[in-house]
Amino acid sequence: MEGNINKIVEKIEQIQQIKEDLPDEYYYTCLPLCLIDAIFSIGAKYKSTKNAVVYFAENNGIHLDRRTGASDYTIDDFLARFDECNSEDFSEVAKHLFNNRQMTSTKNGIRKAEAVKRCALVFQKHGIQTIQDFQKKMTDKIESQYKEVPGQGSGISLTYLKMLSGNDKLIKPDRHILRFFDGNYEDKNDREQAQKIVNQVVIELKPKYPDITARKVDYMIWNYMSNR
Repeated sequence: MEGNINKIVEKIEQIQQIKEDLPDEYYYTCLPLCLIDAIFSIGAKYKSTKNAVVYFAENNGIHLDRRTGASDYTIDDFLARFDECNSEDFSEVAKHLFNNRQMTSTKNGIRKAEAVKRCALVFQKHGIQTIQDFQKKMTDKIESQYKEVPGQGSGISLTYLKMLSGNDKLIKPDRHILRFFDGNYEDKNDREQAQKIVNQVVIELKPKYPDITARKVDYMIWNYMSNR
């Protein structure tokens, strides 16, 4: 995925006025909401993802936006809701908790609701309850266990989870980002190259836009490509 950085910078500046604010999903109050968004967003229209997050939050009394309030909702609290469903039928659990029965894959996939639970169990096992825990306690071992959950092997949802939890140096190299760079989104090397390109773009934009980050560039490209 070769490209002239200056041309890419010009293209990004033409997309829209570079704004300082990120969308609401980057201001979730708790790790469970970040996790729901990260997993439900893969291979789906974002509107359906947002609906799943809002549905869960509203039905469990969780404040969504940390800019206007706080929440002490933990991974333990989240997993308790699955236990309360008292069902092994994840089609019904998915409908009840998220009003969303999407699968991680159309072939040999599991319900995204089940994937969310399995990832939450990984976090619980390692004492990760909050966004702050996630930022401080994640290790390569925990990341490997997360990626063992069906549908999470590429690591894209984990990268996005890191972004939702505050990491502003990463991008989510999904199909929208890679198509912007005319890359093959199934090629791991292209994903790595996309991150390198965005890192260079940030360096070029910094003098003019001091608050620019890789995460903001990622969102600008995603927003542009998803609305084409």
